[in-house]
Amino acid sequence: MFQQTKKTRYRIALGLFAIIFVLVENILPAFQVHYAMQTLILSIGILMLIPLPPYKPRFTISPILVGVLLLAFAVRWISLGEAIPRHVDEIHAVASIVDLWDAPTSAVLLPYHGVPAFPRVYTVLQDASVHVLGKNLAGLRYVSVLFGVLTVAATYALGTRLFNPRVALLSAAILAVFPPHVHFSRLGLNNIADPFFGVMALTALYHAHPNTRRANVMGGVLLGVTAYFYEGGRLLFPALILCWLLLRRRWSWYIWGGYAVTAMPVYIMLWVYQRPFTPRLNVTADSTLHPVENLVNILRFLFVEPESSWFYAGDTPFILHWLLPFLLIGCWLAWQRGAWILFLWVGLTIGGNMLLVDVQSPRYVVMIPALVLLMGLGVDAVIRKVTYHHKRAALLQAMMVLLILGGQVWYYFHAHIPRYLAQFPEPLILDDMRFRAADLPDNTHIHIISPLSFFDSDFYYYLRFVGRHDDGVFVESYHPEAMRIDYLAGARVFRHVAVFIPPDDPITLNKILRAFPDVTPQFSRVAGGYLLFLLPREG
Repeated sequence: MFQQTKKTRYRIALGLFAIIFVLVENILPAFQVHYAMQTLILSIGILMLIPLPPYKPRFTISPILVGVLLLAFAVRWISLGEAIPRHVDEIHAVASIVDLWDAPTSAVLLPYHGVPAFPRVYTVLQDASVHVLGKNLAGLRYVSVLFGVLTVAATYALGTRLFNPRVALLSAAILAVFPPHVHFSRLGLNNIADPFFGVMALTALYHAHPNTRRANVMGGVLLGVTAYFYEGGRLLFPALILCWLLLRRRWSWYIWGGYAVTAMPVYIMLWVYQRPFTPRLNVTADSTLHPVENLVNILRFLFVEPESSWFYAGDTPFILHWLLPFLLIGCWLAWQRGAWILFLWVGLTIGGNMLLVDVQSPRYVVMIPALVLLMGLGVDAVIRKVTYHHKRAALLQAMMVLLILGGQVWYYFHAHIPRYLAQFPEPLILDDMRFRAADLPDNTHIHIISPLSFFDSDFYYYLRFVGRHDDGVFVESYHPEAMRIDYLAGARVFRHVAVFIPPDDPITLNKILRAFPDVTPQFSRVAGGYLLFLLPREG
């Protein structure tokens, strides 16, 4: 017993030392540690804080669960970079990766500037996948695929605690193909990481006795990891677990000790650098909004009409209409069984979003596991009722489950994605220009002549991301009325000139054709894509 306690103390001491070392190195960079090594040391420190079980655990993994996880991986990996061939707010991840390349000893705990004001831990993971899979959309998104699959497994684990293995398996299967979760598992956004650690924390804590130190510490440490990713999970899961513990009249300082030690580096860095603790909430919250009106808009987004922003969009609400009966039946049964933590989970998510100015789907990724657990309970009840006393009940139940799963897969790939791409053509056109610019020769001055506004810095970040740096590529965008033919002609003396213009701008097109009759426009494969004129350097 003494030996086990001694080993535990060594593990805790090593974990604390690793976490404090990374924190001090981020505040006072004395050793100039590479960002990958910082992340590795931090990860080891957090793992050391998770106590080992007193006995060797025996794992019995169901073959059906393995099949569900393989299905989850397949629907997230297939055509990962091709199905949605554009950046969906992922240019911020590209910029963060490029910044790390420029300054390899950057502090991984210091939040990135601007809109994605989160620590760079997720960016470091994306950087690793990019180096393995290539500097492309698939490499950028692969980390999200892994977190999506891990969340399916975590949801199964929580489902066994809340209900039974059968309901847990059905819930995991639904999550494996649930269109919104599949969608965000296929994008390079860190929203998908929050549910995994939050669900694992709940799994560790759900049936832990108040005196079970190992489970409480493990739950607290996993809860603290949510601070390293999207702000929604950082705010939701601590509040959810706090409310849950208070309502159960249960308290354990081991939970909050594990949470404080793990999350401490993030908040200390924010305090030292005088950054807001809730940057996204500060930007999007509006105290003048009417809460009832906001609630109505949220419920319409969830159950009635599609999202208006470009993150998920489509022609359907967040929850497909034909899944709603299963959700309602599951809610009724969950209430009867006392699984009210799921209602608290959904309620806190909706309540927090009632404070924000608009409805955007990434903010609801954190509650998807709760929704599918309720759906899984409803599906189990329905298929049991329908096949009751049937001679081939097992076969009929399997066919019904396959129909539910197959319907969601068909919808996402054959209905949602085509409509999604058609709804927002501007980002696709912009990315098409970035992709084509990456193939231009060295020493090229790129001119984007358009009535629309573009961030030249995004072009630079993408060109740097694909390896185009220190080769004289220069980007400039301006309105067609500001275009000067003599400026374009003069630039050819020093470098190649590439000119992008909209296909529906005949005035600018005629000016360029008259000034450079020997140059042929290059057309885009994307509908509405910009014309490209490449003017070779003179002499």
